[in-house]
Amino acid sequence: MKKLKLNCPLHHKAYSHDTVQVEVEKVITLYGSRFQQMRDHPLEDCPEIAQHKDLMYMAEGVAHCLLFVDSKTGDGLLVEAEGYDYARNSHFVPNAKAILENNEITNEERQLHRTIMAMADRAAELAHKGEEDFQLSDLLMHTETDVNALLLTAVAVVLRERQDIESANFSVLNIPCQPDLRVKAKPTREMKFFSPLHIVHEPDAAAYSWDEPISEMDYEELNDAEMLACKDEINRFIEEFAEPEEENRGLMVYFNGTASIDEKVVSAFPMVEEKDGVLMGVLCCQIAADLTEAELEEFRSWWEGQAADGVGESLEQREIQTAEFGGILVHFWDDSDDWKVQTQMQESNPDTGFEEEEVLEMDDISMGGMA
Repeated sequence: MKKLKLNCPLHHKAYSHDTVQVEVEKVITLYGSRFQQMRDHPLEDCPEIAQHKDLMYMAEGVAHCLLFVDSKTGDGLLVEAEGYDYARNSHFVPNAKAILENNEITNEERQLHRTIMAMADRAAELAHKGEEDFQLSDLLMHTETDVNALLLTAVAVVLRERQDIESANFSVLNIPCQPDLRVKAKPTREMKFFSPLHIVHEPDAAAYSWDEPISEMDYEELNDAEMLACKDEINRFIEEFAEPEEENRGLMVYFNGTASIDEKVVSAFPMVEEKDGVLMGVLCCQIAADLTEAELEEFRSWWEGQAADGVGESLEQREIQTAEFGGILVHFWDDSDDWKVQTQMQESNPDTGFEEEEVLEMDDISMGGMA
């Protein structure tokens, strides 16, 4: 057996280890030195706690907490702040990441692990008898486990827990051309994030001296009418610019935030769209379930990062050729005070599903908070 190594507090002559039932409302991964700062100075105000303090409370003897996890060590800090901006109640959790991963494992996955261990035991037993070569089928025979059925069950169980899946059913009939697994996705509705665009184009050749190399500082602004004239050419370029792996989910293939958001937001594609006579940058999403306020803010912050440093930065560095204005550069983000993101969402109808014609008015929540 491997030695277990972990970091944990040891209390000198502890007279009791009383416990309280805990439910983790949100897991937040901390990067760099942030976890160490929180761990070593838990009574200092913490922006991550302040942002999510509405998720922490006591109710009917249950402590609803946040779990902060260190990206490097996997250790965690369990926090119930009692409405304050610091870790008023906290507990260090060694190997919290491993505990979280174990919590996600299904009974079928555990059974599969037991089957693997039994196969290894069988191989080791026979190896001591002089055997060296083994067939997988022979090892499986001694486990009395139908691995195909076990794998199908495990996949179906995981799918049923997802917030974007309506049903997942399987059958192990081993009939040729018959499906083993039938999965039905939940219906989606559209959610859009609008933000101002900044578009420039090459200067007029007649008014510019070509003796000097051209830079973006020499580019000229497009007005609203000129920007609208480029809409189709910009969208065509964005579509061609996309990577093959983005075909079904768009930018969601790069999302690495909260798992519930990854399940709820089925796809997210950047584009440009006219809104009230103005061309705007848009992230067009299909969602299978409503995002909570905290999830919405996290997703908006992620999109701001993509617009500023991700796909937005890549796009603004590539000149788009247009028939009317020559080469243009499209900026999905700028650092002015006027830049903010607005949302627009289809309104759901509980009787008939999602009404594609009805939309909610755009709000004014900026990327940094309430505007």
